[in-house]
Parts: sequence; C-alpha cells; structure tokens
Amino acid sequence: MKVYYQSFLEPVIKETTRTHCMMPEPSTTSKNSEITVLELRRLLHQLKDLRPDINIRMRLMGELWQVRHSRIASITETGVILNDQTNGRLILIQDLKRIMQLELDLQFQQYQP
Repeated sequence: MKVYYQSFLEPVIKETTRTHCMMPEPSTTSKNSEITVLELRRLLHQLKDLRPDINIRMRLMGELWQVRHSRIASITETGVILNDQTNGRLILIQDLKRIMQLELDLQFQQYQP
C-alpha cells in the first residue's frame, strides 16, 4: 500500500493492495519494501507454522502502530487474529488490506526486524 502525504497529517492512499514490510531491497539501503496481500497472507502462515516464536506488530490504515508485538493466533480467510500475551487480549483484524505496515521482532527469511 502506498501512502503519499499532501500535508503532515493528511495521508492520501494511492494503492490498496500492498503493505509495507521490513525487508531489504537489493538495489537500495532502505529497509522498507512492499508486499501484496497474497504475500502477506503467505508470510503470516509461514510465521505461524514455521516460527511461532516470532511476534509481529502492525499499523492499520488510519491508526497508530500497535504498542506491543503480538503472536499470530489464527489466520482467517480475509484477516488475522493476534494474541497480545502481555495483557491476554485477542486482536481481530478482519481485512488484511487494512494493514499499512508490519514489523517482526526477529529476522525471518529476508524480512528484518
């Protein structure tokens, strides 16, 4: 998802099928990259199945970053359920398209914390 700012507080959404994820780009030193919703869904499944010790935190469209990293509890057809183990709360994200940015707490494949 690409976000362009007209002013400091007014983001303008130009594309709704991509999410920023912390991943190195081969041609630049920037850590930000974009992944599609399908790639995000695949990443969530891989994290849940292969590396359940990795926690994530997200920033949803129009919201601030989540305060804490959470564990992936379940992945639905269009969304994800996260478990915030600090306060025992479940976080339901019904639509993966609402995710603007994603951060992992540990390295996984090419994705950096």
